[in-house]
Formats: sequence, structure tokens, C-alpha cells
Amino acid sequence: MTEQTKENNRNHAADPHRPMFAGLGAMNWNLIRLAAGAVLFVIALLVDKQNQLRLFIYLPAYALLGWDVLWQAGLRLIRGRWLAEHFLMSLATLGALLIGEYPEAVAVMLFYQVGEYFQSQAVDRSRRSIAALQSLRPDRARRLVEGEIQSCRTDELVPGDWIVLLPGDRVPADSRIMEGRSSMDTAAMTGESLPQEVEPGAELMAGYVNGEGRLVAQVLAPAAESAVSRVMQMVEGAAAKKAGTERFITRFASVYTPVVVGLALLIAVIPPLLLQQSFNDWIYRALILLVISCPCALVLSIPMGYFAGIGSASRRGLLMRGGHFLDVLARADTLVFDKTGTLTTGHLTVDRIESVTMPETGLLTLAAQIESHSTHPIARSVLEAWQQQNPRKELPDTNMASIRNISGLGMAAAIDQQVILLGSRRLMREHEILIPESIGDDTTRTELHLAVDGLYAGRLLLSDQPRPGIRDVLGRLRTLGLNHQIMLSGDRPAVVSQTADHLGIDISYAQQLPQDKLERLEQIASDHRGVVYLGDGINDAPVLARADLGIAMGSGSDAAIESADAVLISGNLGQLPELVQLARKTTRVVRQNVIMTIGLKLLIISLAIVGLSGIWQAIFADVGVSLLAVLNTLRLLTREERNMKGAGQTDAPLNVNDVSCSCEHCH
Repeated sequence: MTEQTKENNRNHAADPHRPMFAGLGAMNWNLIRLAAGAVLFVIALLVDKQNQLRLFIYLPAYALLGWDVLWQAGLRLIRGRWLAEHFLMSLATLGALLIGEYPEAVAVMLFYQVGEYFQSQAVDRSRRSIAALQSLRPDRARRLVEGEIQSCRTDELVPGDWIVLLPGDRVPADSRIMEGRSSMDTAAMTGESLPQEVEPGAELMAGYVNGEGRLVAQVLAPAAESAVSRVMQMVEGAAAKKAGTERFITRFASVYTPVVVGLALLIAVIPPLLLQQSFNDWIYRALILLVISCPCALVLSIPMGYFAGIGSASRRGLLMRGGHFLDVLARADTLVFDKTGTLTTGHLTVDRIESVTMPETGLLTLAAQIESHSTHPIARSVLEAWQQQNPRKELPDTNMASIRNISGLGMAAAIDQQVILLGSRRLMREHEILIPESIGDDTTRTELHLAVDGLYAGRLLLSDQPRPGIRDVLGRLRTLGLNHQIMLSGDRPAVVSQTADHLGIDISYAQQLPQDKLERLEQIASDHRGVVYLGDGINDAPVLARADLGIAMGSGSDAAIESADAVLISGNLGQLPELVQLARKTTRVVRQNVIMTIGLKLLIISLAIVGLSGIWQAIFADVGVSLLAVLNTLRLLTREERNMKGAGQTDAPLNVNDVSCSCEHCH
């Protein structure tokens, strides 16, 4: 890849509407220049070799196609950076002109420009899905000011502003619904095809599209700090880090090029002097070496392969900070998971009701009436359970005389002249409430006991459920060779053990503080060649940063996302097997390009030294192999035909809160 193309790529990353050949003019000019040079080249080939007119056709064609190469070579010569492809091509083609090989000189420039054109098209295609993210955040928003709707620029929104979302509107900034219900198209950000039902309290990411309802929402963060902006920052930074193979190729080219230049000089001078042979023949062979020694095929195909892989992964919902992490994912043999919010939904649900003195429906209703006055995560879970049993109904009104929170234990309320206690087993003991022996201590769930006027009424059992289909996903990952699956959690041993048994995870560690997780990961990393850690919480941030590849869930904390090497935007672990296959395909394509490029170059060099190949073969080996590498890389931009439904698609991402609380109310 030329320095000019690299600069164009950087400019294009900052402004996707900028022409890929902005440094040389508009794209139309490049196509015209290329076409005109090709026409002149064909006309010159048709002219009789004895006709001196052909020289005056070849030279304009050469100037038209190669002026930018000669210009760059001159600039680099002045700066002392002469051992680059521009200098090599200029030296080879000018030498060919001097010895009368006009077609070869023009052909080198022509095929070089053709290669540059296809390269720019391929890079543009690989960027398209990423650059499209810039359109996810609208330019304008409807801000609600003193009851009136005012139009404003998206970047003028600040936290606390109220905005109105009409049907079809794209969410301009991360926000929380205050009024209204609707369905939300989240596909652009999460990859989920089904609309997500939203109601007051639900958080929206910038880029979501509102369905049929009118919503009023409160802005949570400036547009510049929205999920879309974080996505773009990660994508733009991805090209800044080089993969190991890419760094090797850069070092290889810096040694390989001057060695070939020195060899070409020796071939042009030594044999004619020692063997008393024509200088023209050996200079011609040296020119072949100079043509083929251009490392552009290597420098082009390797970074482009990783960039294409990153772009393809982003369409599948995984944003990576650099190509190096594709290598890690491809060779990984160990997966380490956080539990809450990663393998589980991260949201407590009422999965069992045990009633003693009243019907289960009455027990749940009474608990919901009390919890409606609390903001605790358990309160939200109880209310959701009641709503599921009573869809489209309002919670019955109560004649509640008083209600108070008992710190760390639960709540007490006076309803219809009855004293209600709702909370932990310890709360029952302290108020001398006798719990029947049949109500044993459940160490795998969160217990919420209820008593009425000193008599035990029953309990609600809540648990953090595994994500739907996650067991099948883990099984598919094992078939891909990721057999070492480990779970680290800060939760209680009984809960962690039960979750591990249910999911088929052989190794699990409970009650892990952040420093414990980090120490445990260090031990795991010393025994395995590639460790991938998946987590979502603030306590996962150090481990995400230390792992060979840290993947944060898209619904996780900002600290986790900032520390991670990649973000699974949808939080859908069902995509992970496909992403592993993509990473392996990317590294396989990159290796194929390296082997093909170096192998063919060495073959033509060997043939050139013994006089069995001409400059046309060298042109093919240099430019042709570049095009082959580009075409091979484009396979990464075509989504695999395999249907991944059997991999276990999980639920849509949730607004995850850490509910592994240590207070008595939760135990």
C-alpha cells in the first residue's frame, strides 16, 4: 500500500464522503486518467515496432500513468526514504525506457494504477458498514421546553433535557423513557431483528428507531458520549493497532526491499564484467528484480485482511479495537465468563411462590403493593412478576396508613389495619415470626418472606436466570475447540455451583472480588495459549484489561466497555461461535495472502536470475498477486451462508444492574 493511499484511507476514515484518491483529485479524474493511459498503451502496442511514432505514444502514456509515482519517489529521495515502492518502480521503469523496453515500462505503471484502483474500491467496501454508523445519530432532535416542542441540533442536547420521539424517529442521544409506550427497532445497534417493547423507565441507546408510539424521554448523556459515538471511536481506533502478522510484514519489507535492491545492483554489474556478456541483458534481469521487489502486495493485503475482518465482525455486533484481537480469538482455547449479566440475564425474576396462609396470587399482590414504594432491584422484579400475571391491569389501591424501610432487612407497612412485614429470614426472626419447617432455607435463590399480623404467610423466591439458549451456545463453542470454559463470580457458592451445573461448565469460582478475579485469571493465562474473558460489570474491568482478549457486553458498565478489547453490542452470546469462525477465517485468509505473495515473488526472482522470466511475469507477480490478495480478502466481507439459528440465539439486551447485593434484604 502506498503512503498516498494510506493517507487517503486516514482521510476517508475521518470523512467517509471524501474520495479515496483525494490526494490525486476526484475519483472521476483517476478513472479518466487510467482509461486514457490504457488506450494510449493499446494504441502503441498496435503500432509497428519500427515506427518511431510509438515512442511518442508510449511516453505520454507513461507520464499520464506514472507522474504521481515519480513525484512521490522524488519526495522520498529528498527525505532520505528512497527504499520504498515508488523509488523501486521509478528506477525499474526509467531503466526499461533507457534500454528501449517501452511496453514494459508503461505496463508496470498501468497495472500498478489498476491495482491501486481495485485496492481503493476494496477498502471502501470494507469501510462501508462501519462508516454507516455515522448516520445512526440524527442531526436534529425535538426538545421539550416548558411544554413546547423546539427543534435543536443533536449536539446541543445536555443531560436532563426532555425530548419527544414520534413514530419513526431515531433516538438522538442515550435517554430514559419518562412517558409513553412503544416498540423500538434496535437492529442498527444490537443486531436483534425483533422490535423491543419499551415503557417508562426503559433506557434507550442513540440509534434506536421508535415504532408506533409517542414517547417523552430524558437525556442521560450528551450526544458526543452516546453509545453510537463510543462505537465510532472504537472503530476509528481499530486501524491504529497492528496485528502481529501485520507488524512482521512491515519489518520483513524493510529488510527484504534493500536486500533485493543490492542483489539487483550486483546482477546488473558483476556478471557482465566477469562473463564478458552484454550489459543490456543483465540490466534487464536486474530491472525484473526491481519490479518484483516492490513490497506493495504484502503491505496492502495484510492490513486490509484485518480491516475487512474488523468490518465484518462489526456487522455481526462485535466491535474490536484492533486486528491483533482477531488473531487472539482465532487461536484461543479458553473462555472465562462472569456470571451475572453475562451468562445470566443479570435481572432477578420471581420463579417460585410458596404460600402458607393465603393464595399465591394474593401473596404476590400484597408483596407488589408494598414493593411499589421501593426502588430496590428486587422491588422492580416483584412488580414485573405481578404485571406478567395481570397484563394490562393496574395494581389495586391500598389503604396504606404507613410504610417504612428497615435497613438491611426489608420493609414494614400498615395496610387495612394489618401489620405487614416483607423481607429477609432475619427480619422474620427479629420479629419472632415462626417459619414452618417445610419452608427450608434456599441457598440458591433470593428469599422474600411475608408475614401478616405476626403470622407467616409465605415467601417469594427470586433468581437470576441463565440467558435463553446459552447452554446450546456453550456446547457449540466446545465443538469449535473452546473446551476450557470457566466461570468467575462474586455471587454465593451455592448459586454459582447451580448455574455452572446447569450450563455444563466444569470449573467455577464463587465470591470473587475484583482482585481475586484478576489473580485467578493470571493463573489461567499461565496454563493456556489464548484466554478470552467476557464480562459486563465494573468489577470485571481489571480482568477485561488483563485477558488476552477482553469482551464486554454492550449492556455493561462504561468501565467494563472502556477496559475491554472488544464489545459485544447486543450482548447476544449466540453470535460468539460465528465470530470465532470469522476470526479463524480472517487469519487463514491473511496467511494465504502471505504465502501466495512471498512464494510467487521468490519463484519469479529465481527465474529472473537465470534468465527464464521477463518483465511481464514480474508485472504479474507484483501487481497480479496484489489483485489476487485483494480478491481473496473480499471473501471476508461476504456473510457466511450458514444459518446460525441452531447456535442458540439469546434474548435482546437488557438494562443490566448489578443485583448481587450483600444486604440482608437480598438473602
